[in-house]
Amino acid sequence: MLLTTRTKAIRHWTVFTVCSILLIVVLAACGGGSTASSTSTPTPKPTPSPTSTSNAQTYTGDGYTIDYPSGWQTTSPATGQVIFADPSSGAALRINVVDDTGGQTADAIVTATLQQFQSQYTNFQQMTNVPASASVAGDTWSQGGATYDVTQNGQTTTYQAVIQADGHPANSSMPKGFLIIYAAPTQVFDQANNDDFQPMLQSFTFTS
Repeated sequence: MLLTTRTKAIRHWTVFTVCSILLIVVLAACGGGSTASSTSTPTPKPTPSPTSTSNAQTYTGDGYTIDYPSGWQTTSPATGQVIFADPSSGAALRINVVDDTGGQTADAIVTATLQQFQSQYTNFQQMTNVPASASVAGDTWSQGGATYDVTQNGQTTTYQAVIQADGHPANSSMPKGFLIIYAAPTQVFDQANNDDFQPMLQSFTFTS
């Protein structure tokens, strides 16, 4: 019975990982969540819009809170899932939460997510300069990064993404699984990371 339960949990993680990739990239490519028409061509701006931290809003999720820029759109495709997106730059950050990691490590989740990116998109390149871990909300999260191409309406855009995974609380026999993916077109990623992604991650707080 325990094996069956754990297998279901791992499958839940796998589905949740695949959906994370597909939805965050679709959202970013469409300029923040609106569906592009057959005649429209997404054109990322060279730089993201300036972020005013004083105007940040707070989102309360399943076991956490996070601040996000007031001009960003939020979408919740399913329970435990939320996407924050900047419609002007194509930058987006996604958080998914599952109730049980099923014994799967955070390292394994990051690896599986990168493998899904590689299977879904062209010109995949894993980034060797992304540290293997990062500190978020006092926990050490597993981390990985990649670049890849997304083609939509005949236009190809290269994206950069960072994936972070954590089981919290670490001393629990059944920790919740947290997955964060943040991505943007490569030409705006560094500024989006500095102005938006890192302040959002610094504001991330566990509530349980």
